Amino acid sequence: PTQQRKVDLAGLVHSFDGARYVDILEPDKLPAIAELLAEDSLQPADVVVVGDRVDGEIRAARELGCWAVRVARGEGRWMQSPSAVHQPHYTVPDVTALPAVLEDIQLGEDAP
Repeated sequence: PTQQRKVDLAGLVHSFDGARYVDILEPDKLPAIAELLAEDSLQPADVVVVGDRVDGEIRAARELGCWAVRVARGEGRWMQSPSAVHQPHYTVPDVTALPAVLEDIQLGEDAP
């Protein structure tokens, strides 16, 4: 509910075709993202994973071939990226910067 509220308050609900939220208590986000890809028959390059933890959402997104966007806020904001698999494609100061990132992704400015 907290993450959904952030998306709603930032006016991002129409920026995505859909959204899934993984419980903050789930330490490994990879299984949930892999399940999403399989259930909805999605291509990893069509999925944007947003989070603040390089060891959680960012690593999982990169390992699965999804776009990884790190929000430099929250409890993971001070974490360093120890390797390439922990490096996001984009880092934004907060979720309000996501529309510009999504536009870049749609234009093919980078590749996952």
